[in-house]
Amino acid sequence: MKFLSQHAWLIGMALALLALSAEAAAAVRPPTPQQVDSPPLWLYYLILIVLTGATVALSILPSKRSHQD
Repeated sequence: MKFLSQHAWLIGMALALLALSAEAAAAVRPPTPQQVDSPPLWLYYLILIVLTGATVALSILPSKRSHQD
């Protein structure tokens, strides 16, 4: 009978530890994110103008074809 009571005590302690760990895990809250400033709107327009200008400039360049093409 002593063997059975030891197992019951161990099982009870294991269940208590599981309950405590589940409660501790539920108490942990994720950090709240900080407000991140977005880049200024003029920066988007500047990048748009530069990329559009580069595309047009590369499209206008003549191709280097020779008479063998």
